Amino acid sequence: MFEQVFPDLANAIAQAAPQASLEDVRQASLVLLYRLLFLLFAEDRDLLPVGEKR
Repeated sequence: MFEQVFPDLANAIAQAAPQASLEDVRQASLVLLYRLLFLLFAEDRDLLPVGEKR
């Protein structure tokens, strides 16, 4: 899945920030993917207050 998602995400970030270096685009893409992975993992294990009102 990484091979499918990462290039598209990196391209989108590079287009949104054309002044960013390739390393910055790579880092931003990885941070976003890892944050999404963390959220999906926590949600799957009912660790997030999904149904609670604020």
